[in-house]
Parts: sequence; structure tokens; C-alpha cells
Amino acid sequence: MPGVRLHNVSKSFGAEVVLKAVSLDIADGEFAVIVGPSGCGKSTLLRILAGLEAADAGDIEIGGHRVNDLAPAARHIAMVFQSYALYPHMNVYKNMAFGLKFSGLDAAEIDLRVDRAARMLQLEDLLMRKPRELSGGQRQRTAIGRAIVREPDVFLFDEPLSNLDAALRVNTRLEIARLHDTLAATMIYVTHDQIEAMTLADRIIVMNEGRVEQTGTPLELYRAPQNLFVAGFIGAPKMNFIGGDAAGGAGAETIGIRPEHLSVAPKGGDWNATVIAVEHLGSDTYVYAETETSALTMRNGPESTLKSGDKIMLEYDRAAVHRFDAGGQRIPR
Repeated sequence: MPGVRLHNVSKSFGAEVVLKAVSLDIADGEFAVIVGPSGCGKSTLLRILAGLEAADAGDIEIGGHRVNDLAPAARHIAMVFQSYALYPHMNVYKNMAFGLKFSGLDAAEIDLRVDRAARMLQLEDLLMRKPRELSGGQRQRTAIGRAIVREPDVFLFDEPLSNLDAALRVNTRLEIARLHDTLAATMIYVTHDQIEAMTLADRIIVMNEGRVEQTGTPLELYRAPQNLFVAGFIGAPKMNFIGGDAAGGAGAETIGIRPEHLSVAPKGGDWNATVIAVEHLGSDTYVYAETETSALTMRNGPESTLKSGDKIMLEYDRAAVHRFDAGGQRIPR
């Protein structure tokens, strides 16, 4: 399936500049996830790609063809929205087949496509049910099935899991990953949830204030964030930031330490700290502590006996530290 290219795409709504000369290349068959905080421009970028918004400047290409002036239906894309947008009076089969009835396909081909999508999404026993008879996860799978039957060149997902509870988000996330493996399709997925990004993406695109901050594989962004914003956005719990002076002359304005690279010092150590809260999660324990200058999060093992009020000494793994200059940019190791 064709890849996607955006070159210097800009967009404003009145005086508000939403996208600032964004350029991206998304490879054929890639699962690209666009992340960033609310208002960073990620959903607007997706809507421009879909043809639901017009760019003020720049070019959009799908499969090597400029599509700026093409209507959404002519771009060979399918979009799955945050809301399911199902027809309440139609059953699952009719919701999935509805758009195909206007495409000139005969009834046999429509049946074939709906049946194939239903089997992929484990909806084959639900085809006669109406949306009100479905769970949230089943409704979202129906919306995804409606996109699959169109056999698009590119799938676009706009925060499709945000309306689901935690357990359904995990299950549906796994189904989307499996679907990508099955279809080998180009997929562009927008979310503010960096856990979704880390688990789904071949490549993550981090946006902030209308700009692309960094692109890379999940582990590239986790291990080598290029600036303070990316370092703080990617990772849960987020990276600890400490002033260079407090880090004992680390040669940087700010250093970053992942929670897993902090530990209790058996003797000596870098900082005196007081435990202010402990979260036991089964496989991990997260310890929240305060020093004279910083609030720090430490990832401990499941057998941790620390408790609120404990006085401890903390040390950090020098080999895993991230260093940033006064402009917030990464200093290479």
C-alpha cells in the first residue's frame, strides 16, 4: 500500500497557528503513531490528511500522488474516529456495508468483504445486533470493520480507544496491532496516550505546539530523547529532572533519570530523601520521594518494604543519565 508524505504543511484558525511547516514521510506498510498533548495539532494534521480540513500551505501526497485538491472519498483512505459514529437503527452488518452500497460493488462482493472483516475482528456472531446491544469494544470494532471493508490505501485512527475503559483499551489495542500484522497496511494513529504509542508504533512522531519535536522507534525515543519535552512525554512514570548543580557537576543545565535508574543506596549515595508515597502495583512498586530540591520517582521491585515517611539515601546509574543544555536540547553522551 502507498506511503504518505507531508511537506511543510501549515494551518491556522484565525490568529491561532495550529501547524507550523510540518514535514513527515511515512513508509508503505508502516504503523506510525502521532503523539502529543492536547492542542498540539495532531488531530488537525490527521484531518488535513483525510481531506476534512484544507491546509493553508504545503503538500500532501499518498502513494506519490499529490492529493491536496482531492475530496476525501477520492483519497482512498479510511478514518476511524474517537466516537464510533454508528447508525443506531442499523445492525452491525448494515453499518459495515453501508458505504459500499454507493461504490458500485455487487451484493456478493459486499457480503465477502463484510464477512472477511467480521472474522478478522471476531464480529461474525454479532452481525445482526444493533449498536445498543453491543459493548463499547464491540462498537469500536464495528467502526474499524467499516474502515476495513473499504480496502483503503491508508488507515487513519483518531484517538479510537479514548472512550473505552482500561481493560477494553488493552484488548482493543492488541486487536489493532494484530490487524496491522494481518493487513500489512499503512496506518497513522493519533493519541495523547504514550503507552498506546510505545506498544503499537513502528515509529512515533512526537508533536508539540504545532511542530514535530522528534521521530523514531519507541525505544529510540525512550533511550535518546532529543530534548526535555520528549524526555518528559515518553515514559511512564515520567523521567525525573534535576538541576545540574544538584547532580554534582554533571556538566549540564539539567539531567534526566528514568525511575528504573534510581535506587536506594546501601551506603553513601547522592541525595538524602524522604518517602512521601508508595504505590504497589504487583510486578512493580513506585516510590515517590522528596529531596531538598527535587521530587523524584523511583521504580522498585514487588518486594519493596519502603513506606511513607521513611528517610533514605538515593543514588543513580551514571551510565543511564540523560544530559540537557540550557536550551533543553540533548547533550550527546
